[in-house]
Amino acid sequence: MPLSRRRFFTLAGLTGASVLGASALAACGGASVSPNTLRVAIAGEPDQLDPQKSSSYFTFEVLENVFDTIVEPDDQLRMRPALAESWEVSPDGRRWIFLLRPGITFHNGDPLTAADVEFSFR
Repeated sequence: MPLSRRRFFTLAGLTGASVLGASALAACGGASVSPNTLRVAIAGEPDQLDPQKSSSYFTFEVLENVFDTIVEPDDQLRMRPALAESWEVSPDGRRWIFLLRPGITFHNGDPLTAADVEFSFR
């Protein structure tokens, strides 16, 4: 049976799709990973990792897993304590006073102080 042009291109397309599909599945396996390794996928790339210089959604998606915050929103978007134990706002709204939770340490064991938090905002 002679091979028509239409049949040839159909078979070529199916072959190409099969090869691409097989190579995509092979790439999913990857090498074995240490049990101490965490891999996370996000839909975009952060523009940088400095929270003071970025307002990118993808940057904050990464940074919220790296840095802790003084307060954070709950599922109703009400602010709740995180590093802060409590806070108060002056009547004019220009001064915010946060009481830090005791016992918070950096990764190296140094205690978190009010001076550290202030430095982060300057």
